Amino acid sequence: MIVGIPRPYGMNDLDPNQILSPSRDQLGDETDMLLARIAQTGHDYFNSEINDVTQDLLARWDAFVGSVNDWDAGPRILTHLLGTTWRDELIDRQQRYNGFRNEFIQAGVAVTAPAFTFAAAPPSTLDKLGSKLGDAASTALAPLKAVGSTLETVAIVGGVVAAAFLFYLTFETGKTARHVGAELLR
Repeated sequence: MIVGIPRPYGMNDLDPNQILSPSRDQLGDETDMLLARIAQTGHDYFNSEINDVTQDLLARWDAFVGSVNDWDAGPRILTHLLGTTWRDELIDRQQRYNGFRNEFIQAGVAVTAPAFTFAAAPPSTLDKLGSKLGDAASTALAPLKAVGSTLETVAIVGGVVAAAFLFYLTFETGKTARHVGAELLR
């Protein structure tokens, strides 16, 4: 080996965590930990004798718990079918849970569940590639979306004009029929 000359990268040198997303098992375990901490925080609140929790906090907490349950409802193989956004959604729910946990602590609830600290690796190469492809598709389809918006506007305006024209024809037909009917009855 010659010192000072960098050797070329081989497949053995690639970090699989930088190529692939976190595994479904890892994301599933972290989701289970989040659900357990949510349940523990709820248990701590209901078993707390001294607290100053507002109805607003409880309503927001209930909405959060409902959204987490809806997000993770059903078998995970179906719920998180592709799993491409699972990591990002889990991190978002982590931040929201930690915010609620802090609010409960400030209200006097003795929360025993630790803060949720799932820190997944940054987006993988495949995630970044998918994101870039999505951005490129959005950019490429922007003119078609503009045409669709224009056609939608034209269709709405055309429909209003057609309805007005039908109303006008109905009015004129009725006026003519009243005039002719009066002439025939004389």
